[in-house]
Amino acid sequence: MQKPQNSPNIILRTGLAFLIVILILGLSGTIGMTTGELVSAGQAKELTSAFFVLASMLFLSLLIAVWLTKGKIGRFGFCWKSDHVMQAVVIGLIGGVIASIMGTALPGEEHGLLKDAAFWQVILLTWIWAAICEEALTRGVVIGYLAPFQGKGFKAFGMWISYPIIISAVFFSLMHINPVIMEMGLPRMFNIVFFAFVLSILAGYYREKTGSLLPAVLIHSMFNAGGTLVGYILPW
Repeated sequence: MQKPQNSPNIILRTGLAFLIVILILGLSGTIGMTTGELVSAGQAKELTSAFFVLASMLFLSLLIAVWLTKGKIGRFGFCWKSDHVMQAVVIGLIGGVIASIMGTALPGEEHGLLKDAAFWQVILLTWIWAAICEEALTRGVVIGYLAPFQGKGFKAFGMWISYPIIISAVFFSLMHINPVIMEMGLPRMFNIVFFAFVLSILAGYYREKTGSLLPAVLIHSMFNAGGTLVGYILPW
């Protein structure tokens, strides 16, 4: 008689997911900051460091995904599916605009890293690069690794919010509590963390619904774009 396979332990696997995220963030931060120090100076150094931090995050996330899936990284969402693309674009833009309007109404300073950056730098770094690299880690590796627990969760507003989606949202929100964000003041930091969590829930939902990271990346990208455009269009 064949013995039934043991299902993964949810606490153990969540703890391992946490360690994977910490490892990737720690290594990517070290690599990116060191590279930025070596190749640039002044304002360019900060932007260059941010670029290489994200690049390292993407590389390490792909490396972990290849290892965990034995090369079948499509299981972690690294595949092209065009389902729900327009929904993702609209949801992201609307969310970004709302978050930015609420943020500007709160006391605090602007984001120190990007306030003096050129518009094209903002587009490349936040609209495109950050969306791709951060989604590879949170909605790719984290949701993919915790996929055995997709059946655990709850339904809200017609969406199934699974355990992996919630955990990836928590990780993503915590990633946005950093010295640069904290300099903006507590009200604006809370606004960013709150909307980062909301963004994560939506991105995670479409990642699971389609099996692809593409809608999640688009939601993230358009969210950042909507937030940026508010700052350029509105007088305050």
